[in-house]
This record gives sequence, structure tokens and C-alpha cells, in this order.
Amino acid sequence: MSDYARLKLIYEKSTASDYSRALQHYVTEVFTPDEHLIAHVIEAATGGTTVTLGHLASVNILVVANLDTTNFVSVTWTDTATNANTQKIGAASAAGKAKVLVIPDVDPTAANLVITADTAACLCEVSYGGT
Repeated sequence: MSDYARLKLIYEKSTASDYSRALQHYVTEVFTPDEHLIAHVIEAATGGTTVTLGHLASVNILVVANLDTTNFVSVTWTDTATNANTQKIGAASAAGKAKVLVIPDVDPTAANLVITADTAACLCEVSYGGT
């Protein structure tokens, strides 16, 4: 039996606070992962915390969420063109809504994912699907 996964992003814009009259734009990616990790919480250290991806041949989607309401984190990965990339994820809102980074292009054979906290260790959530 195969596993199936779908990432579905919805952007909504509305003049009503309950989004009853919202304009919506959907982006959907469907894939069949052999390996997956869903909502794994890690503590990102100021010296960097490594998320090992070397057991994967390819990554279809990688999502990192910063759960900390005070500090931002930097996420470093290598894409399939072997370019090193770093992107900051801002602090979560005071209401606890996480800031999220979706990375569609990752080469797990080139390097691991590294999440580095700004000024103090903070919790992040990592999810991925791949083969």
C-alpha cells in the first residue's frame, strides 16, 4: 500500500472578518512519499541544530515553522542546483501563530538542514515528505 501526501496552501483575502466573502487562491502539490516526518518539534540552538536529511534520495516538500514568540530563526539548506540558501523566519505572533517557511527545492544528498536561533534557543516544527 502506498502513502499519499498533499500540501495545500490557501491564500484568502476578504472584506469580512469571518472570511465569508473571501477571494481564494489555491496551490496544491500531490506526491507519493516513501519517507515522511510530520510536525516534529525540535529545539533550535543559537549555534545551529541539524536536521538530518541524508537518508532521503529526494525531498518533495519541507516545512519549517518557528513556534517562538520572541526570536527569529535562520534556516540553511542546499537546493537541487547545489546552491546554499539561508532564509530567516520571524517570531510567532503573540497569539502563538507560527511563522512558516515552505521549501519546495531541497537536495538532501548535498547537505542537511540547519536551523539556527537568533539570541536564545527556541522551538521549531519540521515536516517533510520525500523518497
